[in-house]
Amino acid sequence: MTGEEEKETTIILVRHGVTEWNRLARYQGRLDIPLNEEGRKQSFVLAQTLKDIPIAAIFTSPLRRAYECAGIIATVKGAGLQIRPGLTEICHGVWEGLTLSEVESKYADLVQKWRLNPYDTPMPQGESIREVEIRAWETFEEIASGWPGKISLIITHDVPLRTILRKILNLESKYFWRLRLDNVGINVVSRVGFQPASRVGFQPASRVGFQPARSKEDSWQIVLLNDTCHLGGWLSSRAQLAL
Repeated sequence: MTGEEEKETTIILVRHGVTEWNRLARYQGRLDIPLNEEGRKQSFVLAQTLKDIPIAAIFTSPLRRAYECAGIIATVKGAGLQIRPGLTEICHGVWEGLTLSEVESKYADLVQKWRLNPYDTPMPQGESIREVEIRAWETFEEIASGWPGKISLIITHDVPLRTILRKILNLESKYFWRLRLDNVGINVVSRVGFQPASRVGFQPASRVGFQPARSKEDSWQIVLLNDTCHLGGWLSSRAQLAL
C-alpha cells in the first residue's frame, strides 16, 4: 500500500420541476413561482429515480419551485435540506413577470446583446450571467469541499446550472446558450481527489499518462448531461427561452 487513496466526489445537479410560467414562457427570475401539478409529478418521479442512490446531502435554492422539488426528494429519501442563496436564479430585474414576446418587443436590442454576449449584458435592475456564475461556482465548490468523497444533490435553476456546467467544460461564454437543460433533467459531475501519498510523485498504474488538471474546475468530469429518460424518454419540446 502506498498510502494514497482515490476519493471520488460526485454532485448531481438538477433543474427544478416545471412551473406554469415555464409553460407560458414568462420570465420568473427571483419571483417565487411554485411548481404546477406537472412539476410536482416530475419531482416525485425524480425522487423515485434517486431513491437508492446514497446521497449524503441535499442542497436547494431558496425559491419555492426549487425548494418544493428538493423537499419531495428529501421526503422520499428521509433526508434534510440545506438552503444555499448562491443557487438562486438570475435576477431579471424589470423583465420579471413579462412573457418572452413582451420582452422581445420592448427590449429588442438588449435581448440581442444578451444572446450574443450573455456574460456581460446585465438585465435592467438585474444581474449579468457573469455575476450569477461567481456566486453559483462559489456555492458549488463549497459543497464539493464540504462533502469530499460523497454524493451530493443540488436542486437549482437554469442559469446557475448552466454556469456551473459551462465552467467545468471550459466553454467560451458565447456558447453558453448551446447547453440545454430541461426541467428535472439529471446532470452528474465527478472529481477524483487523492489523500497524501507516502511517495512524492506516485501515481497508480491506472493513472499512468494522466495529466494533472490545471485548475479545480478542469478536474471535474461530466458523467451525465440532461438525462430525462426517467420521464419516459428524451423530451422533444422546443428549447425554453424565458427563464
